[in-house]
Amino acid sequence: EEIKGAQKLLGENSLKLSEKHGRITALLERGGFRVEVRLGIPNEYPFAAPTLEILSSNFAPQLTDWFAVQARELMRRMCEGRTAAAALRDEANKLCPADIAKGKKEIKVDLSTHGLSSLKSDAAFLAQYRDVR
Repeated sequence: EEIKGAQKLLGENSLKLSEKHGRITALLERGGFRVEVRLGIPNEYPFAAPTLEILSSNFAPQLTDWFAVQARELMRRMCEGRTAAAALRDEANKLCPADIAKGKKEIKVDLSTHGLSSLKSDAAFLAQYRDVR
């Protein structure tokens, strides 16, 4: 049912399935923009997130990379059990509500010595946590 719905939404020739290789290739087009993506569905799905590869796009390379990172993060959240709506909502809520109310669209990163040293301590903590697991 989901595949038929996706084919209806994207068009018959825009979605290609390869069950043998566990891949889905989709061509997404709208308003002169296009991106072709390949999703790899692991044997452990839904406990492991699908892989995503952007095959071609007419977006700027930086935007294409950003889209890929965001899509991978959304798939990871959904594999954790979040609904698609909740995963998208989490992404929108990265800014605090006061900033969103002011129309702020960017997160400021502290690249001062203090800000960078806190990142080093975060990396050290994550490394310790990984080693304990």
